[in-house]
Amino acid sequence: MTRVLTILPGKIQEELIRIYPNPAVNEIQISEIQSNNRLSIYDANGRFVKQIIDYSKDETINVTELPSGIYIVEIVFFDYKRKSIVKRFIKQ
Repeated sequence: MTRVLTILPGKIQEELIRIYPNPAVNEIQISEIQSNNRLSIYDANGRFVKQIIDYSKDETINVTELPSGIYIVEIVFFDYKRKSIVKRFIKQ
């Protein structure tokens, strides 16, 4: 079954968006998001560590250089009035 992210007026279906693998070792991917967005990655203390502009579904993000720990990913959707959601992942 294929899931598609549906953007309805005032709502993004956050529950369909996931980061995998989680925990991660070398790379992560984010499911169910379209292009034309920005990803910002922050460490557990809120320090900015990485940014990807115009991330596309199934594109891999190299996290090899990040130390082990918990990271926060903010996804900003440019096509949807810059609405953002936040997800987290663990780097081993």
